[in-house]
Amino acid sequence: MNKEILIERLKSLGFKEYESKVLIVLLGGNPLSASDIAKEAKIIRNSIYDILKSFVEKGYCNEIETNTILNYQIIDPAVILDKITSDYKKSFRKRMDSLTETFSELQTIYKAESAKVE
Repeated sequence: MNKEILIERLKSLGFKEYESKVLIVLLGGNPLSASDIAKEAKIIRNSIYDILKSFVEKGYCNEIETNTILNYQIIDPAVILDKITSDYKKSFRKRMDSLTETFSELQTIYKAESAKVE
């Protein structure tokens, strides 16, 4: 599949453009340094560190420490999918709980106001 199409699809799923580019570069499978990733993804080097830190924290890639440099390697995309799916489900449940709670309160107000009219 075309990289540009993949980038657009990842963006539609919530990834930022630079994150999408980094993810695609990491999919090459080989451990890479931050500067190599930035170069291959064609993004400014300063941006790469925050993206890689975020990916490591989210469990999307591993940080591999060598004697001189940190390298990064993607984990299995199926595992990343599971992590994202789990996050989406948690977020959805929280929103549904909030929706239910809010409309329960609105219903109480509605009933109280309706009783005043009668």
